[in-house]
Amino acid sequence: MALLSLQNIHKAFGAAPLLNDATLQVERGERICLVGRNGEGKSTLLKMVNGDLEPDAGEIIRQPGLKVSRLRQNVPDHISCTIEELVFQ
Repeated sequence: MALLSLQNIHKAFGAAPLLNDATLQVERGERICLVGRNGEGKSTLLKMVNGDLEPDAGEIIRQPGLKVSRLRQNVPDHISCTIEELVFQ
C-alpha cells in the first residue's frame, strides 16, 4: 500500500487551474523529485502533500502515522545554519 496517494487533484487560483486531474503515488523506499518552471504548481503540490493546503477537488490519502515535512523556499532571517544543518535538525 502506498505511503501517500493523491488522486485526481484539482487546484485553481483564479480562473485558470494550476493542477488539473493530478495523480501521484509514493511507495515505501521511493524517492521523488519535482521539476518544473516557476508557477507550474510544485510548491502548491507540496503544500497539499504536507497538509498546509487542501485541493479544490480530488483525494489525498496518507498512511496512518506518516510524517511529512518540507523545507520552505524562503528561509527565515533568524536561521544562520547551512541548508544541510537545517534539514537534519
